[in-house]
Formats: sequence, C-alpha cells, structure tokens
Amino acid sequence: MTKRSIIERKVLSVFDFDDTLAKADAWIYVQQAGRTIKKLDPAQFAVYTPKPGETFDFRDFDKKLQNPRVIKKNVELLKRQIDKARRQARGSRKVTILTARRIGAPVTSFLKSIGIDAYVVPVGSSDPKVKADWIEKQIRKGYDTIYFMDDSPKNIRAVNNMLRRYPKVQSIVKLIKEDLPIKLKDLISTVDINDTPLDKTFSDHHGLEDGSGSPSPSTGVDIETIDTDDHSGYEAVGGADETELDNELSYHQGLPLESRMSLKSLMKEIDIPKNKYIEPTSSDKEELKQTLFNLIQTAYAPIGGHLKFKSPDDIKDPDLKYWKMADIDADPEIDVVYFGKKTPFGIKHTGIGHDGEKSNIKNLLIRKSAELKKSGNYVEVSKGAFDSFVGKGGVPIIDDEETVRKVLGDRRSKETTWHGKHPKGTYPGNGWYSRKIGGKQVTKTLIGKI
Repeated sequence: MTKRSIIERKVLSVFDFDDTLAKADAWIYVQQAGRTIKKLDPAQFAVYTPKPGETFDFRDFDKKLQNPRVIKKNVELLKRQIDKARRQARGSRKVTILTARRIGAPVTSFLKSIGIDAYVVPVGSSDPKVKADWIEKQIRKGYDTIYFMDDSPKNIRAVNNMLRRYPKVQSIVKLIKEDLPIKLKDLISTVDINDTPLDKTFSDHHGLEDGSGSPSPSTGVDIETIDTDDHSGYEAVGGADETELDNELSYHQGLPLESRMSLKSLMKEIDIPKNKYIEPTSSDKEELKQTLFNLIQTAYAPIGGHLKFKSPDDIKDPDLKYWKMADIDADPEIDVVYFGKKTPFGIKHTGIGHDGEKSNIKNLLIRKSAELKKSGNYVEVSKGAFDSFVGKGGVPIIDDEETVRKVLGDRRSKETTWHGKHPKGTYPGNGWYSRKIGGKQVTKTLIGKI
C-alpha cells in the first residue's frame, strides 16, 4: 500500500459556485442576431461550444437565487476549509468562492442563509482564462499550494494549463462530473518532477482536508498523508458511491524559498491590522482593486451596482483620492471600504463597500457616521442612507440653502429645487432639495459638517 503526503505552506482553496456548491433555477440564454435561440442550464453551458455569431445573456445570475439546492458534500468540504483557515495563522490559508457571475451578492446572501461566511469573488466572465488568471495572481502573491474545484472542463483545462508554468507549485484540481457514467470517473495519475515521486494525495475529503499528520520538524507545517490505494474514504458529488472518484488531479511541488522571497519583494503583501481603518496607497489599490470592486458592487447590488464602477480598473479613478478600508471579521480579507473626493469644502464622501455581513456593515456605518460629524466631511443622501447616518448615526443635516448651493456648484445648483422640509413630509430636517440624477428628479439632503 502506497503512502503519499502533501506539504502545505501558504494554501489557497478555490471553489466554483454554480453546480459545484449549489444548483439553482437559472438559465443562460443563447442569442444570435439580437434574439434568444435557446437556453442552457449551468451544466449544459459548462460543456457548450458557441457557434459563430452566438452571444450569451446571463441575466438570471444577477438576481436572488431561485430554488437553491446545495451539493451537500461539497458544501461540507467548504465549511471545513473555512474553519481550518480561521484556526490557522493569519494569511497562511485563504478560501475563495470564484464565480463567473457579475455580481457576488446573490451568492454571498445565499451562503449566509445557510450559515457560511465566505469570501466571494465574481469575475464577471465565462472565459476560462479569467479564473486561471485570478489564481495565477494569487500564486504571484506567494500562495504555493492550490486547491481548485469546478464543474467546467474548460475552466479545469485553463487552470491546469496555467499551473504548468509553475511546475513547483503544489496543486490539486478537481473536476465535478456528477452526471458522468460511473465507468468514466477515474483518478488521473500524479506528475513526477525530476523522476521524484511527489508525496501528495487527497485525504478523505478530496485532499482539501488534512489527515492526522503531524507537524514537520523542518517546516512546522502539516503533512497530510493517506493511503493512495485505498479509496474507501472518498466522497463523491451528488450521492454517488463513496468508492467512486470523479476527480481530475494535477500535482506539483512547492515554490523554492528563494522564489517565494523574490515574489514577495515584487508583490507587496498588504498586512492590515484587525479593526483598524487605514488609507491604502496607490499600489495597495492596484493590488486590491478586484476585492474593493467586489465590496462596492455588493453594497450597491440592490440598485444594480455602483454607477461609477463598471470594472475593477475604475478603482483607480484619479478624482477619488480619499479611501479608508478595514479588516473586521475573522478572515484575513478586506471587509469594508469607503471613499470620496477632496473638494474645497473638505471630503465629499461618495460611496461605501462591504461584504454583506451585518456586523461588518454596522461597524462601517458607525465609523463613517463618526467621521461625518467631524468638520470638513459631508455626503449627499436620501432615504435609507438618511436613516442610517442621521437617524441612527446622529450626523447633522446641513440646512443652510446658500451653503448647500455653493457645495453643489453652479451647474447643479441651477438644476436644483430647494424645498427646506421634505416635500412628502417623510423625513425630518430643513435641508431637503430635488435635482436631476440620471434623468430623474431625486430628493436629497446634504449631511455632515462644513
């Protein structure tokens, strides 16, 4: 009986969502010449080859999940990975849901409804290269043990092709094929480097869960071991026999120490203290632009996303020179962010971002309310934001019409109708006005201190 082990150093576990962790009633609409010609479910889309002139409409995936059903054993595996990441040293293990969806909020909301607080990255593309590129960026940040689970053969192929450029990175890549006949489900053999067998394998949960190994005397990290000739501990997806394997695996060794040090010198590690808001540098924002974009889109998901942020590159908007971000909860990720413009009147706060976690949102609103009560900070609000910052946060209303018009500027002031009291009497205060935003008249008020 052969024994194999995997030495884990800095670990990244990546899970696809649709048809990997859960199923939901959603379709991909195939369009040609502006009309829908057919629709595909995620499993069909995963193996679909588009014909010339065909495009895809993913509108169902921007909405709340309809009739969601978990793939129980994969979800249990995700929970174990998240628990392990929380127990280990900060920054040594990261767990990510990497989805082709444009908006992560529906996934985040669903996972929270079943008790899972997971980091969701919506890449907004069905191009397999996009997922591979995201994982490659994490490798360049120093992650040297990669676990990847996806139901799309195209995504698996793209990630495997990328990993060939990093022959010393350890990896386990798992293809979910719950609808394949049992006879087609098999275990792909390991890849040897320099004719040296690689000591690594799945544990009893597809290799993403440690066995009962002990710390290595030389590295101080866990060594995962399992009998590779004994398949009794494997769990297949979708209720198949535990002895059946539906995995596609690739194995590589870890980055040598000198390579990891070189990467870290080129790719700055951003170490953010817990519960402390810091101002990111330009390079920080460049490295974290996808994370910041995801947080902003999650916060504005109810209205279809923030109008000024169409892609992660918009984070670099030169007008937005004021940023604060913080890591609040247990995972080593940015949880909240707020930003604004520097004006002659101070800081005009223009937006927020958060991960959807209620406790993190509360922390963000308390922090921002405190800042808005300081001189030189202001924001234009309506409805829900008014309740949060004025009703709960005690932020003062700026009710002097002359001051408000100066802040709005000549062009906006000309388009503004001053009311004083709220025209419908819905909200208190004497600083209400209406102006056109996106072609519609919107009732607003300025709050803060100038």
